[in-house]
Amino acid sequence: MALDSPLQIQVSLGKKERLCHSFAPAWQTAGGARTRNSRQQQGRRQKIEALQIDRRKHFDLAWQRQKVEEAVLEQEAQGLPRGVVTEVRNMPHLDRILEASGPSVVTMCFYSRSCGSCKDLLHSYARLCHEVRT
Repeated sequence: MALDSPLQIQVSLGKKERLCHSFAPAWQTAGGARTRNSRQQQGRRQKIEALQIDRRKHFDLAWQRQKVEEAVLEQEAQGLPRGVVTEVRNMPHLDRILEASGPSVVTMCFYSRSCGSCKDLLHSYARLCHEVRT
């Protein structure tokens, strides 16, 4: 093999041999004269850029949101007024409401913000809560 030709590595697979890698000498790829084979391989090369995701920022923001949510839930559980319609955001919020209610009755109503009859039902519950308070 001459020094001007690219270095080739072949792997023998039983009766078949195939070319695995072809390397051009360093002086040919560093701005020097290139052979026809190395020019063909250069056209085949693909540039792969790494995608870096900043996961630490995501987890830090999620942790801060969780801390704020827990603080809000603590304040609501301590000062939960009686006879008020409260929207439950998640299961820990419901658990805290039930713990704070003690022996009092908690009535739950499931509704959708986009449903007209659900909104009417919500207003009727708000009126009932107002009647209970007075």
